[in-house]
Amino acid sequence: MIRNIKDVSCTVGIMEEFHNSSERVHDFVGDIFIKSWNNLIKSGVGRAYIWEDDEIKGLLLSTMLNDLYDGKKTAMIAVWYVNQYYRGLGIGSALYKVFEHDASKAGSKRFAGGYKVGDSAGKAFLGIGMKPFEIYCVKTIG
Repeated sequence: MIRNIKDVSCTVGIMEEFHNSSERVHDFVGDIFIKSWNNLIKSGVGRAYIWEDDEIKGLLLSTMLNDLYDGKKTAMIAVWYVNQYYRGLGIGSALYKVFEHDASKAGSKRFAGGYKVGDSAGKAFLGIGMKPFEIYCVKTIG
């Protein structure tokens, strides 16, 4: 049911759903998303996991880089989303466990992820042992 994919083209629908689920500071452009994430995956920096049976029900996109300050490999969750009709069934937890296992096996010493202020995703991050550490601010210009 969980697959590590090398081409994110199949995830455009669930990414649009994720993007439209709450206010975002940027637009979602499918072609740019596909090109950007496929390049990250091809370079070894990006990873994409989906939960799929008859349809994609969950998605976790991550990057893994050496920290710019101490050099420790850090895995960063960029998107962790489960379709609203399938929440509470363990899909998000299963996606995270596969991500954490793969990242640990690849040498990650730190996991990080962000969520929108006021978003229920905060509970998920706290539930896996993460703690709030920094606030990321965004300003739209132009």
